[in-house]
Amino acid sequence: TVSIYIVSKCFLNQIIKTISMNANLPLVSICIPTYNGEQYLEAALQSAINQTYTNIEILIVDDCSTDNTRAIINTLYQSDGRIKLITNTKNVGLVRNWSNCIAEASGQWIKFLFQDDLLEPTCVATMLNACRANNTEFAICNRTFILEQGISDSLKITFSKKIYTLPELFDNRKYTPIESATLLKTFITQNILGEPICLLFSKKIYNTVNGFNYKMKQLVDYHFTLKLILNNNVAIVTEPLVNFRVHNTSTSSKNEAAQNEKTTIIKNIQATEGDHIQLLDCILNDSWFYQLKQHWAASKLELLKQRYYYKACKNKGKQNTIAALTELLTPKDVDILKQYNFIKYLQNKYLYNKKIKPYLASKK
Repeated sequence: TVSIYIVSKCFLNQIIKTISMNANLPLVSICIPTYNGEQYLEAALQSAINQTYTNIEILIVDDCSTDNTRAIINTLYQSDGRIKLITNTKNVGLVRNWSNCIAEASGQWIKFLFQDDLLEPTCVATMLNACRANNTEFAICNRTFILEQGISDSLKITFSKKIYTLPELFDNRKYTPIESATLLKTFITQNILGEPICLLFSKKIYNTVNGFNYKMKQLVDYHFTLKLILNNNVAIVTEPLVNFRVHNTSTSSKNEAAQNEKTTIIKNIQATEGDHIQLLDCILNDSWFYQLKQHWAASKLELLKQRYYYKACKNKGKQNTIAALTELLTPKDVDILKQYNFIKYLQNKYLYNKKIKPYLASKK
């Protein structure tokens, strides 16, 4: 009887201790924006449930899925009261659904998890500890890539050999905005910082940088992370705590096949050259990017911006480029594009490669 009483008392003390600890720990919202995610969603949700940091809500915002996404969520919902489901009244698209997640989150801290991806069990605990130890409201961790069967060889090469990882540039410590800008200056158009699942940030800091840029198609997450890191101290965690899945997106393939050729070209230009031009415009003109601009002369940034105009013209033609970029550019930018003589550019490029480049090489 005595031993049973002691065990019971110890167990009661442990419960009281756990409640007391949780009362002092901030609530973290693991935000999962989803749309037709039945293939991988259950694994993603399970990785959220398995977090060693337990004071979490698992917030799923469904963007009007038409597959079995809701059934998967409802099954897991029965087993874990931390799961919360919200369904949008209409389909709002990927990035606006990110914003919906943050608006609906109850936690002081936001941790994104996308329906295809996975968190390591210690992800939230490690990142939050890094923020608290370094007195920051923002952390970035390293990630690994899960390369699914069936992806193209070019994607395999890109994700296994061509993408820089966080530890190649940063150490495991706190960085000031000036330090971050100094390291990032040579990677101005490459997202070395990773996808949104690599971030942990406070709701407070999210509101200070005005959220996401809805005009961007592909670089919206990089643009957001740059605003955070160039204006706030960041805790870098070089340990890979998230897993980013690379696979063929059948939905995207179907959408692209349904578009006519011109529409597809315009969308592709907006998503590649268009996003890079917008990013360079921000670095030139937006005060959020002041720290990074200090490392680049304005003339060089303008030249880099024009390089994307020329690339678009070379690949898809001037008229399609203008049609794709007009809504993203200023009238002055459009005039520059219209005045550009593509034939002259090709001739100059040919002469440079044929005569000037060999001459310079011979003088070395």
